[in-house]
Amino acid sequence: MHRTCRALLLLLPLLSLSCTTAAGLRRAELRRALDQARLSRSPAEIWPELQRFLHQRGFPLVGNDPTALGLPAQGTVGRLFSSGHETRVRADGSRILETNLESRSRTRVRAEALASQDADIARANRIATSPAVPYRGFPVEFMPVQTAFDRLVAGGDVADAARRIALLACLADLAAAAAMWWGWGRRPAGSPPSPSRRGW
Repeated sequence: MHRTCRALLLLLPLLSLSCTTAAGLRRAELRRALDQARLSRSPAEIWPELQRFLHQRGFPLVGNDPTALGLPAQGTVGRLFSSGHETRVRADGSRILETNLESRSRTRVRAEALASQDADIARANRIATSPAVPYRGFPVEFMPVQTAFDRLVAGGDVADAARRIALLACLADLAAAAAMWWGWGRRPAGSPPSPSRRGW
């Protein structure tokens, strides 16, 4: 009996670790699948369908969101003690909401619909704003240097990330033109290099 208890005590941490690892792998798989999901309609078009879907699955909508389904808005006291928030519309047309806790599973949903944008910038922003560690918490298709650059530059809002990346790309182009001007003279700096010039 004593030996059995000791064996169970040794196996218990291993079992809990395997459950944690399986849950993490499942979360990473779901995140990858959701990151690849694309809809060709605008956030304004799909948002009522999303709200209806969440309501039908038992996730309580917050604030004025129930009015989109013909239900009464949440009261002042309910809003005060709510763990979620109603739909917020950003300047670029993207939308975000968080539901209250669903009663049975004690989970809530955070839904975000991004406006039409460059896929690379959106992916860089998701990498930068993810609480998980790249390569360990979720798969990343970029090299480590680019992933580190994305985490450094592409944080915050997607529109801000796009502005920062565009500014850095412009500065990199200017630096390349300056290097060509210094190395080959003024004329080639404004035009692409040709094989007939020296050095080619």
